[in-house]
Amino acid sequence: MTADIIFVIRTASLRGAAIEALRRELRGLIAPGRRLILHMAGVEQVDTRGAAVLLEVARRIQEVGGTLKLVGLEKKVSAFFELLRLPMAIDIHGTSSDAFAIPAAA
Repeated sequence: MTADIIFVIRTASLRGAAIEALRRELRGLIAPGRRLILHMAGVEQVDTRGAAVLLEVARRIQEVGGTLKLVGLEKKVSAFFELLRLPMAIDIHGTSSDAFAIPAAA
């Protein structure tokens, strides 16, 4: 069984050189069945390249039966992601507990 991971992004900006470093780190965390949660509470700026990296990782992890979830977004980042319609491709939650919660059976 693959362990679930909470990954805390420690940079205030997902732009420029920080994007490539993040891409390399996240690619290394992709594994079959893994639930990867990115804690983004300190991230104040994201550009389109940063959003593209998140979409790429989400797609790759979904291809191997895993999931990517984002938590703790700043209002400005959340609004930007809404503009890009990112929540249609990646689950976004307020807290890590919400992200790990298993939906009740209908």
